[in-house]
Amino acid sequence: RVTLVRTDAYGREGEGGAEVDVELPMPPQAKFRVAAKPLRPGDSIALINESTPNAGSFVWKVGGKVVSNERHPSVTLDGYGSHVVTLSVEDAYGQTAMAEETITLERPAAPVAKFELADEVQPGESIVLVDGSTGEVTGMPRWIVDGQEIGSGRSVTHRIGEPGSVIVRLVVAGPGGTSMAEKRLTVAKHAAPKGGFTVGNPSPFVGDVIRITDTSTGPVDRAEFEVTGLPEKINAVFRKGQSDRSFDIRCVRVGEIKITQRVFGPGGEDALAKPLAIASRSIRPTADFESRLNAGEGMTRAEFVDRSQGTIERITFEAGDGSEARDYAIGEPIRHEYGVGIWTPRITTHGPAAEGLPSSTWVGAEIVVAKPVATWVKNLAWQAPVGLACGLVAFLVGNFVRQRRLRMHQMRLSGHLTVRPTDKPRDVKTFEFAGENCEETIELGMGSRLKLSTRDDGVLRYQAELVRDGQSVESADLDETVPIKLGDYLVSYSA
Repeated sequence: RVTLVRTDAYGREGEGGAEVDVELPMPPQAKFRVAAKPLRPGDSIALINESTPNAGSFVWKVGGKVVSNERHPSVTLDGYGSHVVTLSVEDAYGQTAMAEETITLERPAAPVAKFELADEVQPGESIVLVDGSTGEVTGMPRWIVDGQEIGSGRSVTHRIGEPGSVIVRLVVAGPGGTSMAEKRLTVAKHAAPKGGFTVGNPSPFVGDVIRITDTSTGPVDRAEFEVTGLPEKINAVFRKGQSDRSFDIRCVRVGEIKITQRVFGPGGEDALAKPLAIASRSIRPTADFESRLNAGEGMTRAEFVDRSQGTIERITFEAGDGSEARDYAIGEPIRHEYGVGIWTPRITTHGPAAEGLPSSTWVGAEIVVAKPVATWVKNLAWQAPVGLACGLVAFLVGNFVRQRRLRMHQMRLSGHLTVRPTDKPRDVKTFEFAGENCEETIELGMGSRLKLSTRDDGVLRYQAELVRDGQSVESADLDETVPIKLGDYLVSYSA
């Protein structure tokens, strides 16, 4: 009701009234929508308020709990399942409205644990375990071997122990639950060790130092080496985990040595042996001397001039007259006083003893020392021409006999012969002759033989003939200074 009261100039009042009907405006309308559907708990959800403009206040609730009074809030949902979101609005006249929507977070499926593993490994081998699981996984995968957890993560490394079998498990967890994969791994028996080593220089010379390095493979706990053929035996032992697995051998003399290795491991043992030939850089000595006097009367001094070749350390002189042998240094003059008689000198040259080179012996021509002629014979000779003539004839005949004996002796083979195939120059064969025969035959193998002989046609010559399957192939005079080629061989002879 509306009442009007009016007062005049005299203070008198009057009033009048009427009944008025007042109607409220339209009540507010509550409405909202979810900007994007959440995937998992904890995701932020934007709520878009679409209520009518006359709505003045807002109350947002999730699961009956007030979470915001903003017009357009962002809220989070805890846990999977259905969540009821409500919006309550009120206008200036106290009129209210409410909107409600249910948001459901679907729980994902449980992850599937998965990994790859070889069927068999060796003892002591390290394996890498890699997670290949599918689905939603939270947290780190757990790895368990024979009931013991060995680590966690997408990839772990594990060292396998003794032969047998082990159980490997992978456990993964996610929002949808937990999953486990299991595999059996066979650990093979220990493999047998395999011996092996390298020789730093497979063709050493005397004086070289060669390094032997252990290269054995497989599970090896210990490697033992033994070197024989040297003045003193060498032993070396290397154990598991030892970093330096080498040792040195000093080649102190010519010859063949033997390197033997034995290796031991959990799977058994193995052995390996290698021969090693040590060669010489020196040249084989060849004795050659010139006698400055081969005949005389009474006490006669003979001198021997050295024309030898090769590597020589010392010279041994044997006069042949019963006196003691004497050693001479290189370059030292060799002289000797001979008495009456016929003497055969021998001179031997020696190479380096450590290098095993054979010695070489030169046998000289006979030295003939006659008794001196008596003085009365000399006096008679000039007084009696007949006596002089007889003496001269006797001297010439004696000299001829001596020269003939000397020639026959020189024709005997008393040096050494060296034969080497042209295609294998290191395969050298040497033959010594003792001065007993004027002809020698050497068997070369494969139906081949070499005939060595001397001939005297005014000049003493040495001749070699190559015979194959009974047929003469080639012959040539030997030159004592250089080798000659006969067929497939190089031949040299030193008297």
